[in-house]
This record gives sequence, C-alpha cells and structure tokens, in this order.
Amino acid sequence: MRTNRGSTSRNCRCRRPFRTTGSAPIPDHRSAVHRNGNRRFFSPWLVDVRASRGFQINTGNDPHWNAAADPVWLADSTAVVYAENLACGANPTPHRCADSTEPGGRNSRLMIARFPDLEPSTAVSPAPVSDKTWGLPYDPDTTPEQAKPVPAGTYTLPGRAQGSATVRITNNSAGTQSLSIAVDYSNYSDDGTNIINGSEKVERVSNTTLGCTPGTATALACVTWTEDLTLSGRHTGTKRTGPDGFTLGPAVWFNNDFQADGTLTTEIDGTTYTRPPNGG
Repeated sequence: MRTNRGSTSRNCRCRRPFRTTGSAPIPDHRSAVHRNGNRRFFSPWLVDVRASRGFQINTGNDPHWNAAADPVWLADSTAVVYAENLACGANPTPHRCADSTEPGGRNSRLMIARFPDLEPSTAVSPAPVSDKTWGLPYDPDTTPEQAKPVPAGTYTLPGRAQGSATVRITNNSAGTQSLSIAVDYSNYSDDGTNIINGSEKVERVSNTTLGCTPGTATALACVTWTEDLTLSGRHTGTKRTGPDGFTLGPAVWFNNDFQADGTLTTEIDGTTYTRPPNGG
C-alpha cells in the first residue's frame, strides 16, 4: 500500500470531473476515447462541490500508473482509498510501459491519500440494503432477455432548479435499438447558477469513410453528434459542431483508434477545446 498526503477543506468529496454542472446528460461514449490501449487517463481528484474547485490527489506519482474505479472515503473522512493499475505493462510496443517496481512485479496496487488538515468525523454505519433490486438474478440455465431501449417518444425532464429539457427518442421499427436521441434545453439548470439553452442530438448513421457501409452489419455503427448549446450564469460557454456534425467511427470503440469526421468545439469561460486529430 502506498500513501499520499494532501490537504483540503471539509466540504470536499472525491470524484472524477466529467461535465459542466447544471446540464442534463445525453448518451455519450467519452470513456472510450480517453484511453490508449490499456492506458486509461483516469486520475483521482478531490473536488469542493460548493466552490467548484479541486485538485488531483496523486499529482507527481509515477505516470505509468492509472487510477482504477472510484475512490472511497475512510469512515472518519480523513483519507481516501483507491486502486491503481500499471497503465500498459502487458501491452506490446509502442504502448509498453516500464516494468513494475512493486514487490513481485505486481501490476495492481492499493493507494491511500491522507488529509491531515481534516478533522475526523463520526463514522456512520451503512444503511441496510435489500436483496431485492432492479437487477435480474443470474441463472446459468436461463438465457437473459435482450435489453430494450427506452420506448420511442417525447419526454420532458424538468431542471432541479429551473427550466426543462425536451427529449425525443427514435428507435428502429422493431423497438430493439435506439437510432437517435435529441434534446432541446430551455433555461435548463440543475444548480440554479449554470443555465443551458440550445439543442443537441446523437444518432446512428452510415459513413463509408469511417467504415460504416450501408447494407452491411456496420451500416449504423457510426455515431454523429449535432451540438448547438450555450452556457450562461456562473460559467459561460458554447458547445457547437460543424455543418455536418461530428461523427465517430467504430474504430474508436473497438480498436482505440480515433477516427472522426467533422468538428466539435467547446468553449468554457474563455478557454476553447477542440477535437484531437485522427489517429491521436
């Protein structure tokens, strides 16, 4: 077990930054393009949810190690425990990392980050959990039913603080696969300080250039995003695609090979983020 030390305020919790607060999510595949082979670009951050600030708790650690799964607080709130895996020790060149220096050359390790500036809190016993859940019990002798998408139609999602998001879902004729999800935001906000307006859509499409050939099994394996969003309030920004949207091909899902058509540009508080180049 390795130990890091850091400091923070009481109103913090461990999480991985994901999206701007205040916006409703639509299905995406971001995790698939945030890795290179076995190298997953996950790092544990401590985030002050009231001040919208945070820091990486393992800054300066060996870059050949990546965080695995979600961190967990100790019962007294003075430390966080998380696992790390060697990023690409088992991969061939060009993705191979240096050999592990852990005892026995192990490729996984348990980390603990301690925060000496935090006063211990009273441990709270976990609430009982029922054995009855939404999940289906596993039966090796029974073939599970195929998962079904949300039924096609128009839905309204009210913001926790204000506004609403109108969601339109389109499925195939058999009702077994979602073909598109479109969302229109009207003064939507979950936190009351960040407000989303505009529209976005994700849909399955054909794209011969990216390997999604009509009439084949890969005909609808490409995914196109169309974005025209505006963020106002505490933070400001935009998220927009080009005239033909932004399309990812199946190579990014199956081979970790980033291949895309179109542009996707996000601006947050004056900082602009653009898509990586193909093969990047």
